Amino acid sequence: MNITNKLTEEVYNYKIGSIDERKFIRVMDGLNSGNNEKLFFESEIEYKIYRTLSDNKHLEQYKTVLISKKDLINNNWQAFIDWVENPEISTFQL
Repeated sequence: MNITNKLTEEVYNYKIGSIDERKFIRVMDGLNSGNNEKLFFESEIEYKIYRTLSDNKHLEQYKTVLISKKDLINNNWQAFIDWVENPEISTFQL
């Protein structure tokens, strides 16, 4: 089975269980999947965005924008979290 980025859904030409797994951020997720699924991400910020989307389902509509703005989000993480928690008063803009 090939490695798939859980956030972007990009499929890589690397096999799960191979040494190539080390090229990715790997997380075991037993909370959402219920079966201890191994999740793969290219970076820590992708994982953080994935967790934020998982915890805030109403943000799913912004998924493609969040992925494209991951560097902005990474550089302004606290402002992004403030926007997630209270968008009306946050100064963060995507």
